[in-house]
Amino acid sequence: MSTFPARSNVYRYQALDATRQQIRLIKLEKSASSKLLPRCNIHAFDLASAPKYIALSYTWGPPDPSYRILVDNKTFEVRENLYNFLCSFQTGSAIRTDIAYIYIDQICIDQGNLQERNSQVRLMSDIYTQSSLVVVWLGSDPKMVKAAHAIEDDMEDADELHVPTANLRVLLSNVYFTRIWIVQEVSLASKIRMLIGDYELYWGAAKFAAERMDPMKPANSLGTLNDLFKEKDQKKEWRLDTIVSKYSVHECQDPRDKVYGFLGMVPDWQRPAVDYAKSTHQVFLDVIPIVLNIYWVNKPTEVIQNTRFYGHFRVYLENMLKLAWNMKFPDHDQRGLISLFEQIVDVEDQLSRNIDDVSLTLTDVIDGFGYEAVDSGVADGGEGVLMGRWWMAVGNQKYYHDCRTATEPLRKLFAWQFLGNVQKKETWPGKEAEEASLQRMLDPNDPYPYDSESDGYGDFDEY
Repeated sequence: MSTFPARSNVYRYQALDATRQQIRLIKLEKSASSKLLPRCNIHAFDLASAPKYIALSYTWGPPDPSYRILVDNKTFEVRENLYNFLCSFQTGSAIRTDIAYIYIDQICIDQGNLQERNSQVRLMSDIYTQSSLVVVWLGSDPKMVKAAHAIEDDMEDADELHVPTANLRVLLSNVYFTRIWIVQEVSLASKIRMLIGDYELYWGAAKFAAERMDPMKPANSLGTLNDLFKEKDQKKEWRLDTIVSKYSVHECQDPRDKVYGFLGMVPDWQRPAVDYAKSTHQVFLDVIPIVLNIYWVNKPTEVIQNTRFYGHFRVYLENMLKLAWNMKFPDHDQRGLISLFEQIVDVEDQLSRNIDDVSLTLTDVIDGFGYEAVDSGVADGGEGVLMGRWWMAVGNQKYYHDCRTATEPLRKLFAWQFLGNVQKKETWPGKEAEEASLQRMLDPNDPYPYDSESDGYGDFDEY
């Protein structure tokens, strides 16, 4: 007779204490075979006094197919990739450790409880920083397992400059390296071990090989892997606008995670409040005043003929436009943003010239931002159909920026608007390079509308 619980006997979460920073950890029962049903018990702990635990870094994958496991002897549905991990890890043969507890967000967070999701995402940086070990799970695809086995053999044929890379290229094609949340999870980890099927590949071996791959023959996700190595060594340089600009191109199921997925990497004052009840537009708007404050804290102090470095400020705005692009805002919303950011540039310029009260900042003058959806369905004077409006509040006045459908490419609109603003300003060091970079943005052969990464901002790297 089967001992499997009835389908109606499903696991139900006990609420965490909202007045304390609590997390759940599972204890996976050991099994002699990876083919047996995974069983675990779940426990709640105050994060500050939690026992040693492993934190899992992995991809959720599609919702179907799903598989049943036992949590506290009750049924619990998990997705296929996590099910394969639990089956493999329960044998204890791949990664030998005396750490009994594991943190897995798919199980340890009540995903149906919005308030709990909000609070747990706020704790994510502490959860991964405090973990004794982060296990990177790359799945159990036989092709990946074979490549992982071969990589360490390749190390025997490697020298200080060269290493065989064919197998690493296979590993780097894993969808794991396209995922948003891995950036934070890996960057915050104190110790990392990679698991592919039942085989452990040392993180250091992957790092050694990746750093010696031929950059002229790029592999899928090589840039991500090497960037992760660098991020772990450069935590003091993390800044919200550069992080979201650089990594928000990665994949996630919820576009709001293009922001929330990085909050553990930046200082507290650069973290918007996590709230999954907000729309994607609202989450984006929460970032704008933070980025303006980042700029104001780090802006160059030199004044050339009473003019600030406009080109430097544009980089911050481009970072926000890249975030909007990666959050997949429609073109009409991005057109409205360009107009909104033009107005912010004008406010910044006026503040930079203000000698009466040099203590004023952008967020002292700007009282708020918002977005209003509009469904007019009517074109106005050949300007396209009005779909929505961004607004900026200054004092008691709201200034609206229409989001209209149009045939004009985003690149052309962005470049010409900002180019005109640059040309109107007095001379400053780098003005010619700034004009040239905007002219290059009119190149129709480049598909990305906002890109100044190679536009010669070397003088401002420290900012």
